[in-house]
Amino acid sequence: MFICVKNNNNYFEEKFKNWYLKLHLKYQLKPDEQYFFEITDITRLIKSLELVEKVEPDFKLKTMKIYDGIVWAGMISGKKQCLFGNLREFLKLELKSKKIVKRWRKVLIKNNYDDPKLEDDLYLKFNTFYLGNEKL
Repeated sequence: MFICVKNNNNYFEEKFKNWYLKLHLKYQLKPDEQYFFEITDITRLIKSLELVEKVEPDFKLKTMKIYDGIVWAGMISGKKQCLFGNLREFLKLELKSKKIVKRWRKVLIKNNYDDPKLEDDLYLKFNTFYLGNEKL
């Protein structure tokens, strides 16, 4: 679940997390205990997307900001169950995100695979991301 808000608010984020857990308990579902949801504010999201537009795609990511940007671009450009908020603004971010994912996928596949048919089958998924020498 990806959530983008105008301004971060720890109180409401905690309330949302509690609601999320109660909802899973109510329907006897197992919540993702490590990553309940992704939540960020619009300023941070836009800066992250702009950053990953500028950097050269590489499996070895140099910062968490690049990691966040590429993960969020993948989430925004992927399948959606529902959307609340400003559709026009979201569509702009979705178009930007699709371009980012396409560019990263193309460069990384070209640099790491010999089979050009793989590009059609791969959505920007990596087995492992690296931040410096640290495995994420």
